Amino acid sequence: MPGMDGLRLAEHINRVAPQTAIIIMSGSADINRENLTAVGCIDFIEKPINLEKLLAKIELAFATGATPNKTQSGPEGRHFIG
Repeated sequence: MPGMDGLRLAEHINRVAPQTAIIIMSGSADINRENLTAVGCIDFIEKPINLEKLLAKIELAFATGATPNKTQSGPEGRHFIG
């Protein structure tokens, strides 16, 4: 994305619409999940996207009512739903 990376976009979305469930898609599996949760992401999926896996993550987010502030608690307070 020109001018902004996915982490900055997730951070902005979490700031202006904190009820939004954010699932990051990336071509790199080396993404630090702690950084993702810190900016409000509830899950991560690696590219190339497997549509069935993506839909399952979206369905799980809806079914659990997951939002950045309403995911399962872990030692850091939040972690991925999936």
